[in-house]
Amino acid sequence: MSAGLVHHGGNFQAASLTSAMEKTRLAIQMIAKMLFAQATEIINPALNRGLPPNLAADDPSLSFTCKGIDIAMAGYYSEIAFLSNPVSTHVQGAEMLNQALNSLALISARYTLEVVEITSMMAASYIVMVCQALDLRVLQMIFLEKAYAQVAEMTGELFSTLLAPTTTEDYRRKISVEVWDAIAVAWDETSTMDLTARCERLAELGGSALLTALCRTTEFAGSALDLITAINSWKQRLGSALNSTYDAVRQDMFSRHASITPSYLGQASAKLYSFVRKELQVPFHRGLVEDPTHVLRAGEQASFPPEARKAIGTLISTVYDAIRDGRLMEPVMAAVGENMGCKDAEPPTRAA
Repeated sequence: MSAGLVHHGGNFQAASLTSAMEKTRLAIQMIAKMLFAQATEIINPALNRGLPPNLAADDPSLSFTCKGIDIAMAGYYSEIAFLSNPVSTHVQGAEMLNQALNSLALISARYTLEVVEITSMMAASYIVMVCQALDLRVLQMIFLEKAYAQVAEMTGELFSTLLAPTTTEDYRRKISVEVWDAIAVAWDETSTMDLTARCERLAELGGSALLTALCRTTEFAGSALDLITAINSWKQRLGSALNSTYDAVRQDMFSRHASITPSYLGQASAKLYSFVRKELQVPFHRGLVEDPTHVLRAGEQASFPPEARKAIGTLISTVYDAIRDGRLMEPVMAAVGENMGCKDAEPPTRAA
């Protein structure tokens, strides 16, 4: 091989290679199956605990960010499942049965190489999808933290006008927690709605929880009409406040996600995430504004200049190239080395 020559010894006694390639192919097929299963769960709003459908950062009615990835992953895995069928069961006698049993090892190896390539496509798609999901989850966490403070403040102001001064602080805090729990649960359940309608729904459900809790006490400082009027005003203010807060946090994440998200991740995840976001320049996908064919309106901003905007498939190709040429292994192995206490260990040599 060092001389650039391939020595072919015939195809009669290579059944062991056929078997080895089949087992390799099946092992890779299981990895592909895990990628496919996890990808479908991440993208599904019924399973991903509050993340939007298709991992769209803007309104779900506008964008289908990872919908193409979802469809492609199904096609990739279907092809892998087909190619992973055994070759050895299809051996035929050849040369008037002079070759009564031949191995088809070359065919098995070639199919295995195809499975490796397709699985690399799945891995690249999955990495882009996971980075998008991580940014959205961090966005959600920051928003909920700020929203909790807003709900507590606005509820406290309401208590100061509705409840008698003799009402204990513990009782006020208990009602506030009940209201927040209703809002937090509703946030996960309304992920398919556009932001404005979603925040209005949160305020409505929070108002219902607030009214139910207040109806259990007789320590009112005003009339029933005062109570209804105050709660309606509270709901309107809360819906508007949640909308503004989420949009502000989202815009901040769009511009600073590469520095914000890693602080919420584990060591290995942060290294891989930072490699994708910083070195490969695959940004947090903002939604419709990232589409190369979309005409930006006043105030809209994409991750790339209008003439340089890229389709999500192009961004996936960037990650795929990094997988195939070995660059992606450097942050992965560096993280593994640190976890094992080998901080001086060098990453593997990058493939030519």
